[in-house]
Amino acid sequence: MRSTTLQEKMAGNLRDYNVAFQAAEAALRDAETYIFGNSPSFLDSCTGGFCLPADSNSTPRWKMKNTSNISYWNDNTKTRSYGYGNSSVSNLPYVSRQPPTMIEELVIPSLDPSEPPSTRYRITAQGYGAAATTESDGTITPHARVMLQSVIKKT
Repeated sequence: MRSTTLQEKMAGNLRDYNVAFQAAEAALRDAETYIFGNSPSFLDSCTGGFCLPADSNSTPRWKMKNTSNISYWNDNTKTRSYGYGNSSVSNLPYVSRQPPTMIEELVIPSLDPSEPPSTRYRITAQGYGAAATTESDGTITPHARVMLQSVIKKT
C-alpha cells in the first residue's frame, strides 16, 4: 500500500511539473509572437514586463526584487500578463496561476566598430502547475514552478 501511495504521489508531481513546463513554454511563445508583431517601449522601471537591461554589474531584471523586497515575479506591475496584446489568446486551463513573462531589451555591441549594435530580446517566462496551496492572506502558492528563457532577434 505504501509503495502504491508513493507512486501515485510521484505521478501526480510529475504531471504537475509537466503542466507548469507547458504553461511556461506557452507563455514564452506568446511573448515571442508579441515581440515579432509589436514595438513596445522598454523602461528602466520594468513597467508591464518590458525592461531595459540592468547595468552589466547588476543582477538581471528577472532575478530582481522591488524596494519592498518582493520578487518582480510577484509584482504584477513588473511582469507581462499571458496573452497581453493578443485578444485571440485565452487563459490556460489546469494551472493555478496564469504564467507571467518579462522581456528585456539587450543591446549587443558589434565586434566591428563600423557596424551598429544589434538588439536582442531576452524573454523569461514562469509557468505554474495545477496543484497549489492557498495561504491565509489569499495568495496562491503553486507547488510546481518552471522558468524558461529564450533570446530572440527581430529580423
